[in-house]
Amino acid sequence: MAFLELERIRKRFGDLVVLDGIDAAVAEGETLVLLGPSGSGKTTLLRILAGFETPEEGRLRVAGEDVSALPPARRNFGMVFQHYALFPHLDVGKNVAFGLAARGVPAAAQGSRVAEMLALVELPGFERRAVHEISGGQQQRVALARALAPSPRVLLLDEPLSNLDPALRERTRRQLRAVLRRVGITAVWVTHEQQEAFDVGDRIALLDGGRLQQLGTAAELYSRPASRFVADFVGQASWLGGRRVAAGEVEVAPGVRWRVAADAGAASAGEVAVMLRPEDACLVQPATGVLAGRVRASRFTGHATEVEVELDDGTRLLVASHEAVPAAGSLVGVEPLAGRSSPRAFAPAGGDGGAP
Repeated sequence: MAFLELERIRKRFGDLVVLDGIDAAVAEGETLVLLGPSGSGKTTLLRILAGFETPEEGRLRVAGEDVSALPPARRNFGMVFQHYALFPHLDVGKNVAFGLAARGVPAAAQGSRVAEMLALVELPGFERRAVHEISGGQQQRVALARALAPSPRVLLLDEPLSNLDPALRERTRRQLRAVLRRVGITAVWVTHEQQEAFDVGDRIALLDGGRLQQLGTAAELYSRPASRFVADFVGQASWLGGRRVAAGEVEVAPGVRWRVAADAGAASAGEVAVMLRPEDACLVQPATGVLAGRVRASRFTGHATEVEVELDDGTRLLVASHEAVPAAGSLVGVEPLAGRSSPRAFAPAGGDGGAP
């Protein structure tokens, strides 16, 4: 059953439609990530959830209660900001206690709650530390402790890791995700980073141009994208022109036929665009009935070698190889890897499937 419900949320600034009829439901204890490029509407949607912006249309419900018209202070939502928003003149303990005092928690009870929250974020005994004495990752965990201290119904996180360097970001991401799981709180997390979304989200809402492009798990967005935009935004994808010749079968070159996954984005016959993920293809010896091209470049990624293959018509494919890679200029064959996901067919660029 949905705990947090967004129904037909629409928002415009002047003539610009920023959100265009967003519908989503979040289960109790679930972390939903709002993912998308800059200008997609994800931060505006988070601000509407928080009560900082008012939509022109739509409703917001929490546990069945319509909170659309409630001011931020009455929604009982916690917020973790991009820039931490800690008070530099207060020590760590007083920063965490700030939300408790605002909620009327007696001073005598605040100390134990502060200690509980700091232990939860793995910062026990930090009450008397000055904010400037702790690292950026620790400051973000203090901000999380402060947001959780008053026991909010929903936690909102606005790009909480964007100010951290890559190594610290990854470590802090794991720590924050672990805390959310232990607390079991319903959370909405905004990011533009795909890997972050994959790591922390139970499900991901991918936005573009103010519209919800797809809502699902990371695996669903990656393996079964609803459109070409989703396919290109989530992970790497190579594209081939093709012609559907039978149910579930596409001719990608004269005499070369591939099995493809059924896809609502492509017509049952005619021209299609075929998506191929690097790990779903392999290099083989050139032969009749095999897509042929030449190796143009290769790059070792740590778990495989990413090979760029150029076909005769100039199309370039990325193939992840775990074998020795032929030298640049070598003639090779490319085919779908047996046992992996089938390539997916979409409407061609400019068709119903939409090119990014």
